Amino acid sequence: EALINEKGIREIFSKIENSYIVIHGVGDANEMSQKRDLSKEVIENIKKLNAVGEAYGHYFNYSGEIVYSMPTIGIKIDRISSVENMIAVAAGKYKAKAIISAIRGRSNEVLITDEATAKEIYNTLLTDGIKLY
Repeated sequence: EALINEKGIREIFSKIENSYIVIHGVGDANEMSQKRDLSKEVIENIKKLNAVGEAYGHYFNYSGEIVYSMPTIGIKIDRISSVENMIAVAAGKYKAKAIISAIRGRSNEVLITDEATAKEIYNTLLTDGIKLY
């Protein structure tokens, strides 16, 4: 709490929140929970909540709902929802569901990925009965 209230930190968050564009990564929930060194209990909870994707320390289920948020001072989605252009950068066919979960329902989100991942996302959405135009 004290760190968040430091003038320099507040200024950085203000700049991010008032940015025209924010670029972020998307990770697989299981992989990111290991990389973030979460406790076994939290990892099990994330799995029980069917988290498939992670961005900004938030874990998403396949429907795009946040099912767990890490207690960090980092960027939070609710603080950057007004940013006009969000760019998600992610690659790897195994991340297809993670990518879908992290950008689903966010109309200002643009994805940068590779061709193989894009095809996997497309096929995953088709398999789920989602029509793409």
